[in-house]
Amino acid sequence: MSRIHGRNRPWVLQNKISTFLWFESGADDAAKLYCSIFLISRITSSSAMSTSFELEDQRFIALDGGPHSQLDPAISLFVSCTTQGEVDALRNKSGAKPHARGTPASGRTT
Repeated sequence: MSRIHGRNRPWVLQNKISTFLWFESGADDAAKLYCSIFLISRITSSSAMSTSFELEDQRFIALDGGPHSQLDPAISLFVSCTTQGEVDALRNKSGAKPHARGTPASGRTT
């Protein structure tokens, strides 16, 4: 068990936060390369636009964002939420601007 904000909580391997990597293209190839480097690694899911993978129990999501999304030194964090209330609370705490529901937080639509 881990102790979070004064409460005992069963340890869950599933991380709530994933590192989100944006690529112009080739996200699947990048995930395969990263997985070939680390002994404890696996691709967990793949689609036409994104590939989810784990390296040493750390989750990553690689996204093919098109020509306006070239890989750079910056990263994004993807937070898994189960309710809209949780999304709203995290957004309010972070100071992020609200956006229309169903629209990515970045404001981009695909």
